[in-house]
Amino acid sequence: MESFLQNPEIRRLTWKVLLIQTLCMLVLGGWMNHEADQLKQDWIKQQTALLGKVLLEYPELERDMVPLITDEVTTAEWKQGEQIAQRYGLEIGLALEKAPFFRELEIATVETITIGILSTFILLLFIYDEFLRGFKEMRLMTTRVEQAVEGKFPSMRKWRSMEEGELARLTYQLDHMMERMKHMVTALEQEKQFLQSFLSDISHQLKTPLASLTLMVELLQKPELKREQQANFLSKMDGQLQRMEWLIVTLLHTAKLEAGAIKLEQKQTDVVATLMESLSYVAVELEQKEIIVEIEKKEKEVLLIHDAYWLAEAFSNVLKNAIEHSSFAQRIVITITESPIVTEIAVGDEGRGIAKQDLPYLFRRFYKAQHARADSVGIGLSLAQAIVQRHQGEIRVDSQVGVGTTVTFVFYKHLSKLTKS
Repeated sequence: MESFLQNPEIRRLTWKVLLIQTLCMLVLGGWMNHEADQLKQDWIKQQTALLGKVLLEYPELERDMVPLITDEVTTAEWKQGEQIAQRYGLEIGLALEKAPFFRELEIATVETITIGILSTFILLLFIYDEFLRGFKEMRLMTTRVEQAVEGKFPSMRKWRSMEEGELARLTYQLDHMMERMKHMVTALEQEKQFLQSFLSDISHQLKTPLASLTLMVELLQKPELKREQQANFLSKMDGQLQRMEWLIVTLLHTAKLEAGAIKLEQKQTDVVATLMESLSYVAVELEQKEIIVEIEKKEKEVLLIHDAYWLAEAFSNVLKNAIEHSSFAQRIVITITESPIVTEIAVGDEGRGIAKQDLPYLFRRFYKAQHARADSVGIGLSLAQAIVQRHQGEIRVDSQVGVGTTVTFVFYKHLSKLTKS
């Protein structure tokens, strides 16, 4: 019962019913009391007039007549009086118009019934008003659902005041459901666009190596081709296949990371060990160019909550770019700094640098800067950014043409703890 009365509609209706019924009872009670008092006065007047008329003629009957009116009479007296009265037409079946005393009682009864009918009609109007409010809310909800089916999601909060009750709770839950549907539709649309873009990117990036492989296969089929030429073509085909494999794997990793399909295994471990692991991925390239890598850090061990496998992948992609832009026997300096808030890892090279107009677009997938190599794909930094963002961090690039480029990884310690928990 208590939960039932929590509804504002029921409370309003209950108060209105109680108020109207109370007013009607007070009005009817006052009216009936007034009519009863009026009937009493009429009765007293009638009896007094009767006494006066009889006693004027027979004053000696005063002691006998007055007790008959003020005291109870016996059955025998009542029977005797009834027989005498019937001889003059005064009996129970007497018409009301011949008995003014009871005529007023009839009028009072009709008035009472009229008041009851009017109060009932007013009560029904209030009940109709409350149900009309409820149906109006339901019509608004129906309109809301119809709009949602059409792909429109207007909020219901502007339709209803924030009050308790079943309709209010239903409105809130419906609004909550519509918001979730809106997010789901938006997410599905974004996923659709992402998939279209992803397939377009793969198709575009595989078109060139596939065309090259097709041409080399045709050349290998020529009988006059020398063995040295065959070996050269096979080596080039192997390089193209490796490039295609790396491209597909990198694209899949990027797509999965951006879609949140990969769960990171984050632990508090030494990030220097992760850096050393990433350096092993590019050891051959470093050796070929005789590039020296220096790691500058104040602490022997730098603890960071991270996924060692994926962060090593991000570091290695940045290191590949640094090697690509560096000349023979140059340096790559990795600087690690810590504060109570952040851990920063900066990878700086002494290469040819990146033009200022290219900096805003470096993390865009397949973007190639002006001085990039012809075989550069432009996906390494995009993957690195996706990995760092999954660690609740950010990645920055500072570069100057002819001086070098510095890529800085920034990891916020409090966000890393929240992500782990």
